[in-house]
Amino acid sequence: SRELLPDYIEAAKSIPEVVGGEIDSKDGIDLENVLDEIERTYLLEALEKAEGVKKRAAELLNLSFRSLRYRLKKHQLDSR
Repeated sequence: SRELLPDYIEAAKSIPEVVGGEIDSKDGIDLENVLDEIERTYLLEALEKAEGVKKRAAELLNLSFRSLRYRLKKHQLDSR
């Protein structure tokens, strides 16, 4: 059930939508930051839809389990 999901999965609901932004002609954008936020958003959404089951989340993202683990660690989303 939802109350058993880790807090970081519940936090996914508060992440703002980052796709569709515009490049400021004066300051530009931090593309790495934007791409990281997009990746983090999808990781959290997949974990939520998979009810915290990492193997299923990897399947939803068409990633290997190893790649998912790497990305979770990169974003400090690994529950260990």
